Amino acid sequence: MKNMKFILCLTFGILLLILLFQNIAAVSFQFFFWKVRISPVVLFLCMLLIGLAAGFLIARRTRS
Repeated sequence: MKNMKFILCLTFGILLLILLFQNIAAVSFQFFFWKVRISPVVLFLCMLLIGLAAGFLIARRTRS
């Protein structure tokens, strides 16, 4: 089972890297009043970190 989990994570990681390298051109991102021109790689990483932080905080809160 551990081996299967590793293979799935590795496959997902490789697919994510392919997606990121195909989208290196800067895109415009608007959030309320702010308009930012940013690489999708940075945007994906920011969203990943926000999601991980939110999941960690929710899991921590429900365990108590």
